[in-house]
Amino acid sequence: MEQYPANSATLSTDTPGTSQLPFSNRLFNAILHRIYKIAVTGGPSAGKTTAMEILEKFFKDHGCEVYLVPEAATELQKMGFSFPKLSADRKYNFQKELINMILYLEGALLRVIGKPEGRDIIIIMDRGVMDPSAYSSPEEWSAILKDLGLNEFELKHTRYDHVVHMVTAAEGAPNAYTLETNAVRVETAEQARDIDHKTRQAWIGHQYFDIVDNSGTTNIHDKVNKVIQVICDRMGIPGQVAVPSNKRKWLIEEVDWKNFGVFEEFHTKHIYLVSHEPQVQERIRRRTKAGQSTYTLTRREYNKDCSGYREKRTSCSEAEYNDSLKMKDRKRSSIYKRRRCFVYETMSFNLDLYCTPLPPRAHGVPYLVLEAFTNIPKGTSLPVGSVPPFLRIAKEITDNSEYSMFRLAEYSS
Repeated sequence: MEQYPANSATLSTDTPGTSQLPFSNRLFNAILHRIYKIAVTGGPSAGKTTAMEILEKFFKDHGCEVYLVPEAATELQKMGFSFPKLSADRKYNFQKELINMILYLEGALLRVIGKPEGRDIIIIMDRGVMDPSAYSSPEEWSAILKDLGLNEFELKHTRYDHVVHMVTAAEGAPNAYTLETNAVRVETAEQARDIDHKTRQAWIGHQYFDIVDNSGTTNIHDKVNKVIQVICDRMGIPGQVAVPSNKRKWLIEEVDWKNFGVFEEFHTKHIYLVSHEPQVQERIRRRTKAGQSTYTLTRREYNKDCSGYREKRTSCSEAEYNDSLKMKDRKRSSIYKRRRCFVYETMSFNLDLYCTPLPPRAHGVPYLVLEAFTNIPKGTSLPVGSVPPFLRIAKEITDNSEYSMFRLAEYSS
């Protein structure tokens, strides 16, 4: 059982909004009025150009401030460069300046915006700073980051709240594959699929990474609606323009660790906070790799009949994370996991192994749980070929409260 320091803070039972909860008020206000940064990425002819226009209108119509960051690679190539035809030295220089340009455009916009002024701000980036890595070898990419004095963990995990990958039309909708919307693109369909796969791999491990493929679509507007829906679902914005996405979970009974493929692994610590609202759960998470961490505050609000919930999240600093420990729910333990993130086909998965100290209601069992954020309805089987062959699923546990973190963390009364 987790031990607590004798001098840890005692929580008041006063009503919410009083002065003893400065941390909660400050961070939950950040959730209500956020700057939400989305990188929309994907392979050639995925529909990003059309998506950017529709996303801007949709979220403006829903009361958000919306700003678009143009694709830096296209702007550079409009100057007269043809990336495939450049010499090795010029490709290296192009990649360095492309990263610098992406960082400048994003930073300039954020500096102009400053703080939210009473409503959500959504910034939609046409590609993110990890995209150039799909066009470089791992050795070249490492050298470029070293030359620029940049840290890959910070680039991938701290810049964007959400990454949405739109799969190229060359995979799943070949008749729609075209380069007419971007004059500087020259890839064949086969090259487009290869670049698409490399771009997906570049973002493996981002904490909110969604892949939007071409299944269930008859035109680009269907696909963009899927993008809109997954953004709304991640942000906790009500409304439905496509089949909604939900978190699904499966209990895993066996893993072939030797044939896992490409992945990124983290150690996570989840702490539940005291909530003054019966329909609300609040928790904070530390996610660590090689000594570097990110911190996320999540607020889950259940419907009155507990038939469903909405979640909103915001990133926070290490200092805010440490401050939040004063609000820890002492009726629940912290939860520790080893999380392995990977992509199989067109789905992004997390595989969680519960670690010691195990939560009280796990009763000594180190559960292994597979998780995906998907629009495939709960209770239905995943499509043939989409289940990773190196995992054996025991059963789905999506709505099984016995396996919920909130219950597992609870100390026996």
